[in-house]
Amino acid sequence: MPRCGRDPSDRIPGVGHILCKMRVKNSDAVRGKRGGFRIIYYLHSGDDILLVTIYSKFEQADITAAELRRILAGS
Repeated sequence: MPRCGRDPSDRIPGVGHILCKMRVKNSDAVRGKRGGFRIIYYLHSGDDILLVTIYSKFEQADITAAELRRILAGS
C-alpha cells in the first residue's frame, strides 16, 4: 500500500482519513519549495491514490483540517 513520504509531517492529522502532503517546486517562483505547490492526496484502499487539492504556498498558508474535511464532503 502507498504510504506518505518519509517525513512524519507529510501526513495531515485531524481529518479522519489518511491524507498526505507533497511539496512540489514552482519553477516560476524564486523561493524554491517554500514558494511552490502543495498537493494533498488521499490514500484510499489498495493502491488507489486520489487527488484532493493542489494549492500554491505563495498564495495560501497551510490548509486547515477543517478546510480539507469540507473539500472531502464536496462543499
